[in-house]
Amino acid sequence: MNQTSNARKSLTHTLCILLMLALEPAIAASHSVNLRFSAGSSWQARNDIQIPNTESGTRFSLQDVAGTGPTNSARLEVNWMVNERHGVRVLLAPLSYTETVTFGRDVRFAGESFASYQSAEATYRFNSWRLGYHYSLMHNDVS
Repeated sequence: MNQTSNARKSLTHTLCILLMLALEPAIAASHSVNLRFSAGSSWQARNDIQIPNTESGTRFSLQDVAGTGPTNSARLEVNWMVNERHGVRVLLAPLSYTETVTFGRDVRFAGESFASYQSAEATYRFNSWRLGYHYSLMHNDVS
């Protein structure tokens, strides 16, 4: 993994932790906000790619050329019950990595040609940024 990718991941994790710490006083004062932060590692089991998805592109396994991991990952989820029935959910789950790869054969990908001896940077990105609304049909007061 290159230094730029590591720096981006460290910055993302730091920002998630700072956001969690900044929200902590509001969460402590209110029972209507729920905050979850998780960090860990991710592995890939299968990731076959081909662009374009025709004979003019070469299908190859990103797992074979970049490895299976582990890759650092973090996730921040905030649930806010605006009132008894209405709620808002925010999810921040960045997941990306960049590896230097060398293909074992000639590859045509996204309009570019890579010779079997040529190294290239491969970036996998599967970020999830979500904002949602929910409505509770039933409200049970647990006392």
